[in-house]
This record gives sequence, C-alpha cells and structure tokens, in this order.
Amino acid sequence: MTARISLVLFFICVMFSENSFSQSDSLLTKWAEFAEEDPEFIEIIEHLYENPININTADKEDFLRIPFITPALADSIISIRNIKGSFKSKRQLSPLLGYDLYLLTKDFFITKSPPKKIGCIIHKNYISIEKSDEIVNGKYKGDAVYDYNKLYFNYSENLKAGMITQKDVGEKSYVDYLNGFIEYNYSRGRVILGNYYLKFGQGLTFSNPFSSQKSSMVTLPFRTINSGGFSSLSSSENSGQFGLYAKVNNIFTLNCHIFYAYNLRDAQLSSLNNHVIGMNYDGYHRTDSEIQKKDLVEEQIFGASAIREIGNQLRIGFLYSNFTYSPALDFNLQTVDESSLRRQYFKFAGSRLNQFSLFYNLQHRKISIAGEAAVSDYGTPAFSQSIFLNLNRVKFGLKYWRVSKDFQSPCGRIFDNSNPFPQAEQGVYAGLFLLPVKNLTVKGYKLIKKDLWRAYFDRLPVLKDEWLLQGDYKFKPHLLTARIRKKRNEEFITLDNGREICRLKNQTIIRLQVEFNPTKKIRFKSRWESTGLNINHEKGTYIFQDIRYKFTPQISLNSRITFFRTDSYDSRLYEYENDLPGSFSNYALYGQGHKWYFLIKWTAVRQITVWLKLRYAYIEDQDLSDHNFKNSTASLNRQIRFQFQVKL
Repeated sequence: MTARISLVLFFICVMFSENSFSQSDSLLTKWAEFAEEDPEFIEIIEHLYENPININTADKEDFLRIPFITPALADSIISIRNIKGSFKSKRQLSPLLGYDLYLLTKDFFITKSPPKKIGCIIHKNYISIEKSDEIVNGKYKGDAVYDYNKLYFNYSENLKAGMITQKDVGEKSYVDYLNGFIEYNYSRGRVILGNYYLKFGQGLTFSNPFSSQKSSMVTLPFRTINSGGFSSLSSSENSGQFGLYAKVNNIFTLNCHIFYAYNLRDAQLSSLNNHVIGMNYDGYHRTDSEIQKKDLVEEQIFGASAIREIGNQLRIGFLYSNFTYSPALDFNLQTVDESSLRRQYFKFAGSRLNQFSLFYNLQHRKISIAGEAAVSDYGTPAFSQSIFLNLNRVKFGLKYWRVSKDFQSPCGRIFDNSNPFPQAEQGVYAGLFLLPVKNLTVKGYKLIKKDLWRAYFDRLPVLKDEWLLQGDYKFKPHLLTARIRKKRNEEFITLDNGREICRLKNQTIIRLQVEFNPTKKIRFKSRWESTGLNINHEKGTYIFQDIRYKFTPQISLNSRITFFRTDSYDSRLYEYENDLPGSFSNYALYGQGHKWYFLIKWTAVRQITVWLKLRYAYIEDQDLSDHNFKNSTASLNRQIRFQFQVKL
C-alpha cells in the first residue's frame, strides 16, 4: 500500500488533468452482451475507447488489443497502410473488416494523434434509498454510499498516467481501493509502472476479461490471441497486478516481456485454527472480520516471456512465472475439514509456485490454429487447442481444453471461469456464425464441460451442457432478434434420511427482441424473455420497453419499464440495464413485480457532462415453496446513481 500511496502522491504533484473521452451512449449497448457475463469486461472496453489506437502509426500488437481483430486482419491493415501511405479516414477500414465488425470496433480507432495534453476527472456515486439490514444494524462499519473517482492524463502520444479510488457500500474508507499507473510507449516497446493485467497464450497461466467467454458473439473465444501487459484502471479489485512491466521488441528476432508484481491480498482464514488457507478476491472490507483479513498475504510475482514471429503466419511463445506467498498458504487436512479438502483439493498450499507455458498461433489463409500447454510445480499439465475457420459468410471454431486435477494457476482462467485457482475441468466449445442471406445472421454455440475432481471420489463427474442459437434480421435501421438458450446441470441432493440422489436440472431461456428507430432522435427496444425449469415445472418471464430520446445535442434520455414474474429464485432471469459510462448493472428478477428507471445525460458545456439515473423496483419476495405467492411480502428497491465528468 505504501508504494501505491507514493504513486498517487506523484500523480497529485504532476497531473493537472486526465484524458477520458467519455464513453458514447451507444458503446455500452454494443458490448452489453459481454457485460452480462463479466462486469470487468465493460471497463476494459471503456479503457480502449479512452485510448483509441492510431491506425496510421499502430504496430501489430496494438491492433491485436482490439477484440475480433485477428493477426490476418492486422497484417492486412498494415499492408494496405504501407501501400497507400496512410488512412485519411477510419471508414476506409469498413470494406476490410466488414460492416458489422467495423460498427462494433470503430470507436477504438483514430487516424490522427490526439492532443499532447488532454485530460479528465470522473466522479460517480450510488446511493440506495432503502438501506440494507447490515447498514441499519451497524454490522457494516461504513455508510451506504458507493464512491468512485478516476483520473487519467495523456502527456503525449507516448506518455500517459491514471489513478482510481473506490469505496464499496458499507466500507468506511473512501480510499479503500486505490490504484494507478504510468505508461510509456516507445518505438521498440512499452513500460508500465503501477497497475496492469497480463495475457499470454490461451490464458492458462495469465488471462484477462477478453479471454474465452460464451455469448451471442460466438466467435470471440477464437480471436483473443494478444499477448503482453496492458495498463489497467479497473475497479475490479484483486484482478490485476501492481508493479513493473516492460516489453522490448526485436531482441535477436524475439519480442520479450518481463514483469514483477507486489500485491497485498486479503486472506481466507481457516475456521478451525485461523491459518491462511487462501485469498479472498471480492475486495469487500465492510465488517470487522473482513477488515481484519485485509492485506494479510504478500504475493510477489516474477516472470518473463519470449515470442518469435515467423513470417506473418506463425507465432511461438514461451512463458515462465514464479509466485511467492508470505505467510505460506496452509491448505491441508489439519487446517480445513475433510469435506472442504475433498471439494477443493486443487487449491494451492505452500509459499512458492513455478509455472511454465508454451503457446503458438498459426494463420494459414482463412484458418487459424492456436494452442497452449502449461505446467506447474505440482501435478500434470494443462492444455488448450482451438481451430477457427474465417470465411465471409461462414465462421466456425472448435476449442478443447483440459485443466488437470492438480494443475495450479493463480491467474489463469479456464474458458469463462474467472475464479482464481480454478477447479480442474475439461470441456469443448463450438461456435458457428452464418450469413445465409442478406441482412440475416445466425449464430450459435455448444458448450460441454466436465468437472474432473469429482471422479476421484464417490461421485461421478458433473456434466454441464449448454447451447445457444440466435438469429438477427436487419431491416434498416431496425433489428429483430430471436434467441433460445438451454442449460443442463447435474445436482446432488441429500435427503432427510441421509441418502444422496442425483437429479437433472434443465433450463430453457427464450428471448424475442425488436429494436425500432423511427427517427434519428428516438429509439425503441422491446424484449420478452421467458424461462422454464424441469424441476417443479417452474417458470419465469419478463417484458420490458426501452425508450431512448435525444431532446437536443446536449440532453438525452434513456428509460425503461419492466414487468416480471417467476416461480422462485431458481427460475430468476437477468436483465442488463443501460447505466453510467463504465458501470455495470445486471439485475436479477424473481418473484413478481415491476421495475423502471431513467437515465439522463446532460452536456452542460463542452468540458462538463453529467449523468443521473434513478431506478425504482417493486418486488414481491415469495415463499419459494409457494408458487401462488400466498405468503408474499412486498419490498421496495430505489437507487440513485450520479456521475460527472470534467475535461481539462
């Protein structure tokens, strides 16, 4: 923490402003599909929006930071640039990327360098009118306000810096989370001092929110191949590294990366003897117990990577990393009970861990093949392999991975699992994109996962099977969407007599949505979504109407009203809301009731923008055993969210 405070004092001395090109209203909408799966993802998207790349000066690594940009596309852009000299407009990328991909990524490109010194200050608060019981009875030591502050400054095209503070609801200190970075880019590489995240290979050892995750953008898991370190101002605590990262290109034909991180992690303590058995990554410090566990574990990471490019077709990389913990993690039969040990035996124990990884990517015409194999000090290797076919009207990918039962990976991610030290599993993911006729796209994925660790005890592996099929039909400027999604899980239930049974839980979710734009000033979006579970024949549904209206160039309004009813919490549905720039709101709907909100954006002057959001939800929390709501009780949830941004 001392190092972070020193870094912040440096910012205060040298920073007078911060660059944050405010996230456009449409940006969250375009990437909402991912935000529904991972809150941190939208912050990375906002960071790319605040730091667009100059297509006339960017190198291949810069282009690969953009989602969906493959090595082949990056090479094509650079080749055309070398022939033409420069791009006069980013619209010239549209024929190369395709219309849909261009619309999705155009906010991340510029053709001219931004002003040398521009900046911005962002402040936001969330305030709930209904206080939680923990706030009312004093269990939480802080107040009910969520507080967020962000600074960002571009001194030049090569030098930038930023800092962030955050306080969660119930926390006492308004700088409970504090972080920042300084980044310097030069002709042969990049240096970052402060907070950054790492991504190498297929993400078995280091990964980030752009890693494999399921969504209706079914081909994304096959396109995230960028490697290296990237500065971060994410408010997701414990997700990044704090230290020094350096990248140097063309050292004996190698692109080299070296990094060191010193992190203070919250401890996970044994209930039996108070030993440190792991780390807590949620970042909450609201109660006496949570405060006492803060920053108890010192984590030091040292690592290096070398990547060789052979032509424009093949990339081969090697990665080594070393983790050191103080005090040592004492996860064994003496510190946890036998049940916890059996269920989580893949958790790490000890003070030191070494990891090695080999990864590659091969691009041959329209086919991309990528893979990674990783091993730690303990156990057998983990590996991942994918193949992707990228044609104009057909895109298809297949990915297989296996993370063995004793593979240790503190920062790795297995497909869409974002938990540190993920449990052992193997799986297959297949994604298909079709453009059968003009204006119609069909997308689908199939996911099968198997938990490996259960196979070594008295239970059979738990299978997880999920698939999605979605069709989008555009009749400009309108869009019609139909989706069906089905999940299947095996659950083990212990009866009153102690007998254990396995039951199959099937869930089907259907969505119909239409976006209607009668004029440039107004947009309507209507959605109906329904779910059904085979267990107790439970059902749930919601319908909403969303309206966006631009009164003037300075004032716009987004509002929505939602009605919902579900038989229980198990049959709940999630609804992504439009929110403040960089914020995330994925509301769980269960019981029966209604909800509405409005979000106003006002650009007072060119340098100052204000957002105000009010949400009102009336929910009946029913007895879960009573599907007729005979014993229901009403609850009210009202929240105010406020943000202002000042460009300097």
